[in-house]
Amino acid sequence: MREQLKGQNLEGKTIDGYCAGLLLLCAQETGRPRREFFPVSEHPASGKTLLNLAQLDVSMQRDFLSPTGAFFSPQMTIVHRSPPMYSPRREIEQGVYDHFATQMQEQQLTPSLDWHQTLRLKMAEAARGNQLLAGVLANAAGVNRNMNLVAAAKLGAVVQTLDEFAYGASGHYRQVRDAFQLDAVDILRDGKDSKEQINDVLNRRRQHADLFVRWEAGVITSRELRIELVDYYIAEGCRNLDDRFFTENSNNRSDSAFSPPAENP
Repeated sequence: MREQLKGQNLEGKTIDGYCAGLLLLCAQETGRPRREFFPVSEHPASGKTLLNLAQLDVSMQRDFLSPTGAFFSPQMTIVHRSPPMYSPRREIEQGVYDHFATQMQEQQLTPSLDWHQTLRLKMAEAARGNQLLAGVLANAAGVNRNMNLVAAAKLGAVVQTLDEFAYGASGHYRQVRDAFQLDAVDILRDGKDSKEQINDVLNRRRQHADLFVRWEAGVITSRELRIELVDYYIAEGCRNLDDRFFTENSNNRSDSAFSPPAENP
């Protein structure tokens, strides 16, 4: 679609695009071959990925562009880059996201919605064919009124929950790591109204009692403690993810799930 716009006056036109679309529009106006700007051919992941994305009203062509491909362009120069910084919390979050990507390829996505997400989806579905309601919803969400609101609601529900699991797991790691500081209780006792906080620290130590005993006794190093906790909370986040998205008979699943897409995307 965007390649058909080459050489045209784009003023006032509505262009359906995402991610690298603007970059492609700019690149093709130079008259240079597309491969000079996007030398890497990108394709959707294999397995059940496309079927799972279809449940979210999302489709992907066999050949698509993303900003990742442009990183390899010999015609472009990276004007800024930040050095990679290791963070245990980032490792946990990335572990959960990577697990989701793998499951999207290998398992069937069976998402469920909480009441707020269900309401948002029902409103988006009601706005189909109702330009006035669609405009109101789009303005409230701060998005373009030409956006597919149903697809956005479905995708948003999954991404929102995925983020909650990833950041929740990394947040639990931070809380436990703070509780493992040997002087944590003493510091809290010196403060005011800290009984609840002290109990929270003690409960987190009990949760990982064997690990805390080994840490306190100097049997394991700080690095070994970090590795064990990171592995534990990656596994926790992945379990929660599977229970919510990839297990049909889950106690955590709500009664609300996605209906089939209105049309084949």
